[in-house]
Amino acid sequence: MRKHHGDEQGRGVEMSKQRVLSALIAFVLMFFFVGPAAIAVHDDGLFELDGNASASAAPGDDWSQVHAGTSAAIATSFITDGTDPTDTTYLHTGGSKDISDFSDCVRTTTDEAPDKDEIMHAFAAAYNGAGGHLVLYFGLDRFDASGDSQVGFWFAKDNVAINGANVTGHHHVGDVLILSDFVNGGAVPVVRVFQWVGSGGSDGSINEITPSGDADCGSAGAGDARCAIVNSDTVNAPWSFEDKSGSNDFLAGEFYEGGVDLTALGLSDNCFSTFIAETRTSQATDARLKDVAMGSFPLCKVSVAKTGDTKSKVGDPVHYTVTITNSGAVTLYKQSIVDDILGNLTDGSNAHVTSDNCGSSLASGASCTIHLTYTVQKGDPDPLVNTVDIVYNNHSNLEGTEVSDSDSHSTNLFQPKVAVTKTGETSGKVGDTIHYLFTVTNQSSSDSPDLIMDSIIDSLIGDLAGDAPAACDTLAPGDSCTFEVDRVVQANDPDPLPNTFTVHYH
Repeated sequence: MRKHHGDEQGRGVEMSKQRVLSALIAFVLMFFFVGPAAIAVHDDGLFELDGNASASAAPGDDWSQVHAGTSAAIATSFITDGTDPTDTTYLHTGGSKDISDFSDCVRTTTDEAPDKDEIMHAFAAAYNGAGGHLVLYFGLDRFDASGDSQVGFWFAKDNVAINGANVTGHHHVGDVLILSDFVNGGAVPVVRVFQWVGSGGSDGSINEITPSGDADCGSAGAGDARCAIVNSDTVNAPWSFEDKSGSNDFLAGEFYEGGVDLTALGLSDNCFSTFIAETRTSQATDARLKDVAMGSFPLCKVSVAKTGDTKSKVGDPVHYTVTITNSGAVTLYKQSIVDDILGNLTDGSNAHVTSDNCGSSLASGASCTIHLTYTVQKGDPDPLVNTVDIVYNNHSNLEGTEVSDSDSHSTNLFQPKVAVTKTGETSGKVGDTIHYLFTVTNQSSSDSPDLIMDSIIDSLIGDLAGDAPAACDTLAPGDSCTFEVDRVVQANDPDPLPNTFTVHYH
């Protein structure tokens, strides 16, 4: 059979096109499946995930610095939980599960946890990593390491707390759960990351973000987005600690730490308020919880303080100062600032606003102020109480998580009043001396400030400031002062001889 060079060349061109097309498809698939560049949580220079809690010469913080309050973290939590009888934060009944809302959990003071599931301390820290990645580190130490144990860590947006027999607070979409199982006799952890979705997730109310599998920090490769490690030997405990055997050091398997790069996992809505560590009855996501340790984790937090004049009266101005502080760890964006009397304080046409340096965003640790003036109206309640409510958001498009606060200020509205009396002889003739008795009384409401004299004048005698005693200069509510002034009747005085006594106080 005769070969045709043109056919062979055509087939070569076609095969070349196919190879180019295959390479292009592979590139497109790679483009769509590769998420944000991962920071290796075990060697990113932010934190030491090395199986001990003490800082070393290696780059990054360690738990000893978190405990001492000297870390570079943007948010931290360190919880001392202890053991029975000092530890009373246990959960029981079937509703105390990770797939249930926090409010479904039931607290008991009875020790429900075996020694290997008894949390002594729990700790967490958040860092801003390279490329704007948010990286969370977490850990705990336990009373005994004799056996496998299952632990979990919640980072919740709501303020979750134990209140009596109940747990207050609720799950919100975006809460993050990290489950780790001490397998291989309590040595090599498995790390699984879930997000609360409410329903329709891989496990109902929670959805798994990462596949199950070993994620030991000691053997993790470059670019790992999550890993954990347990101490394989006895290591120093840099805080007060005593295990079941009486050791003040962490025996092998008693100390656990891990890290998760939330940004690398595609989790961006991370306005957390509470950190929770837990132990569990099994590896299943619907396992009942045992021991828990809860603490504040203010990744997003804003506060407002409203101050102002404490006293005023109808017709006078009241001056207010509203101070807003971002006490959390991330930049927040202004959503609304509303006063129930002074209106929308973000409205540039609001006449009550005299100055405002609160821009569209507020950096971590920064504050801004709004100065306001209000003229007291007749009919205003006494005291005059008004409240400012603020709402900020962790997304610049205001579609993220809202954080809010409010504060009120009370101004007493006093009623100032002064009364005068003047007495003297009712008859006389030219050359007679008329004895006048003047009395000034402060009849203001009891919450009024002292009255201070501006002027004291008699229409016939003139300025009486030199005649009035010092007691008239300042009068407290209910006080009075009295003085006498004599005058000789003149030949050109009118008959009858009227005169008026007038005082002005402020």
